Amino acid sequence: MKKYLMTGIAAIAMCAAFTSCSHDTGFETMTQEDLDKAKYEATFVARFGQPAADQDWGFGQFKAGAITRVADPGDHGAYFSGSSEQQSDYYKAMGIVAPDMVSEDEENFVTNWFRTHPDPESENVDLSTFFVQQVHFGTQEYTTSTGHKVVGGNQMDWLCAYDPAGHTEIIYGQEEFGYQPHTYTTHDDHINNFNTSAPLRYYKEGGWTNNREYQASMMLMVNSSTERFGFSESFNTNPPSSDANRNPNNKRIYYNYVLVSITYNGKTNYYVGFDYECHGNQGDLEPNGLYDDRIIKIVPGNGSPTPPTPPVTTADVRVIAEDLTVSEKGDFDFNDVVFDVYYNYNNTGKTAIELQAAGGTYPLYVAGHEVHLAFGQATNVMINTGAGPQLDPVLIPLDQAYTDANDILVQVDKGNGLETLTAEVGRAPHKIAVIPSFPIMHERDDIETHYKGFRQWVQDPQYRWY
Repeated sequence: MKKYLMTGIAAIAMCAAFTSCSHDTGFETMTQEDLDKAKYEATFVARFGQPAADQDWGFGQFKAGAITRVADPGDHGAYFSGSSEQQSDYYKAMGIVAPDMVSEDEENFVTNWFRTHPDPESENVDLSTFFVQQVHFGTQEYTTSTGHKVVGGNQMDWLCAYDPAGHTEIIYGQEEFGYQPHTYTTHDDHINNFNTSAPLRYYKEGGWTNNREYQASMMLMVNSSTERFGFSESFNTNPPSSDANRNPNNKRIYYNYVLVSITYNGKTNYYVGFDYECHGNQGDLEPNGLYDDRIIKIVPGNGSPTPPTPPVTTADVRVIAEDLTVSEKGDFDFNDVVFDVYYNYNNTGKTAIELQAAGGTYPLYVAGHEVHLAFGQATNVMINTGAGPQLDPVLIPLDQAYTDANDILVQVDKGNGLETLTAEVGRAPHKIAVIPSFPIMHERDDIETHYKGFRQWVQDPQYRWY
């Protein structure tokens, strides 16, 4: 049996697993798979901390018969666009179809309306299922009471609607709470994908979009409400004085908005305009009565607040996996293989898998099927991760029925035989179960960069990290 030289964090972790690091530790009898997994686990724990003893990496909630369908992945918003065909199909099956894109002419018309109608009266609109679309970011520059210049449209972040039921949020690292997590209940329902870093109404053709135009910033809100809208701002950073109007980043939320109906091209739609204000250590700025600093469009959805059971062709769970190849800095993107699972595909009584991506460049097998070859590509080609071709998913019916996606065999061949990727309770995961609409991570994107709560979820299975 070959001996393997280990350095850095892997060696430290392996030595800790034995009574000593002498020649009789048993290293000589360890397989390459054991060593790969030991290094992977040590790197994962060093990066994210020791997993909770009951952390099952999402697989428990996605077992057949245990799945509760809601159109509410994460906050009460669901990303809905031409770039997410599967999720679009999920809602289309319930009669919810995305509205047309907001044109430049519509943006100009609506923006001019807000600029020529100061202090309009907000209308009473009662919707629980509705689309939110990007319309306009204002470019007006204001001067605070202390002489600081600020463009309000660039600072209006974390848009929110009203959550009738209320939900729990956690604030971290604030002096007022002794730098300890503080839990509170809020009715502010975050509208995802509507931060100031995503200002486009739509993306134009080209690149991985397969020469199409598709919505850039649109969100389907379910079990939400148009009773109230708000924003936090990123110019002044003083926190509010109570839990009543703050977001999880400890930013104050302002409710300076109006919801009005505007007729454009013979069709009447609802629009929400926001009037920028800020207060804090860089001076105060009062609203000016013009609600044109940020504008969004509200389009009613015709689905019910609690969606019916979707067609059996809708995937039950998505599995994202690492192939045990990580550097000591811990670059985890969980896109080496991504596949969806249909437990009872088309009521056949058997399971199907749908291969979505292959970010790994080793041979990868799911239920015995090599992923790259199934896409018609060589094993060193990255697929659907932004670093290679963008290809249609590949559906593969299996010969048996599964009730737990964790039981579907996932393996990698790194030159020393097949190594099995596992998700053991309380141990560093090689694979994770997520909702089928979970976005595929791009190459060199770290999962914690996009999902700040991932680290806490590792140590607290009840934490909602995405």
